[in-house]
Amino acid sequence: MKDFALAGYGQKGGRSIVGTTSVTANANGFFYALQFITSAIVTGQVNLAGSDNPGLAAITSGFTAGTVVYGKYTSIKLGTADSAAIGYFGI
Repeated sequence: MKDFALAGYGQKGGRSIVGTTSVTANANGFFYALQFITSAIVTGQVNLAGSDNPGLAAITSGFTAGTVVYGKYTSIKLGTADSAAIGYFGI
């Protein structure tokens, strides 16, 4: 049985999302949480098949540094070159 609590604390790892290049989660995986390191807007997202995530690009005011958004995203793209976030891998 998997320890689902590990994912809740980021112990499954993550990936840096920096600048305007689309960043994809690990193979056959997804980001379950996005933590914004700088204030940022999201200009693109790909949802894990079958998931119903909020449209992050529709939030045109963006996200402040420290904000955490949960969902099942296979790919995320930020809006400016100085934007940064961490995408934490789901189980």
